[in-house]
Amino acid sequence: MQTLQDKIESLEKRIEEKDSEVNGLKTKLLIDTGASLTLLSKRIYDKLPDKPVLEESRQVITSASGSRLCQYGKADFVIKIGRSRETVKLMVADISVDGILGLDFLRACKGHINFERSSLKLNNEECRFSWEGTLGCYRVTADKDVCLPPRSEVVIQAKVPGENTFGSADYLVEAEPKFLESGRALVGRTLVKGHNLVPVCLMNITESVQQIHGGTLIAKMTAAEEQNASAGEAENSAKGLRSDLRELFDRCKLNLSPAQFSK
Repeated sequence: MQTLQDKIESLEKRIEEKDSEVNGLKTKLLIDTGASLTLLSKRIYDKLPDKPVLEESRQVITSASGSRLCQYGKADFVIKIGRSRETVKLMVADISVDGILGLDFLRACKGHINFERSSLKLNNEECRFSWEGTLGCYRVTADKDVCLPPRSEVVIQAKVPGENTFGSADYLVEAEPKFLESGRALVGRTLVKGHNLVPVCLMNITESVQQIHGGTLIAKMTAAEEQNASAGEAENSAKGLRSDLRELFDRCKLNLSPAQFSK
């Protein structure tokens, strides 16, 4: 299984759009030394004036938050960065950025990153990159010890460990899979502004008090993306739930309108 880095740092390295092109289209590319594959977003692929035919690929790719990315296939693309031009095989996938330069591309082009100069050297040609802080995946932990009464819903204060720069982006807080597997509580999805302290909604659906200790990893926070999931996609995503969560999902959907259900 192909996995992008477990945590994308809060400050990202991006090659300016004026310095980079994919098949002749100006594109802003993210340098990600934790990704082994170079990716192009489906949104950018659809805009290309000269689109190569995509070859089917069965390779599984997961995002930094652990969810599987929808991929459409791979093909050869011409990437121009500064004065360097390289034909490389890219995977087209649903990603929030225009494109991601992974280790495969950096190795092929003898890439060298100079952090002090904010520059990237490819095939002995140097170009500049900028630092941006709108994309990230962060761990969210309970700020203090908390007791959840039986059959209750509680909003607690949680924290994002470390020194982070969030920028002005919106972020989505959602359950950390291992915490869900513990069965202690459900975690509500919440849209928040990036901050070191964020609210997290916990629901105890058991008949006993649940103790959550400060520092417990309960959720993850990722840059919010526009999603237009259909009701059918929501139904399919529910099939992989544990039996108790599936039961809760089935009960709740009876009281939802089609518009609410599609969200």
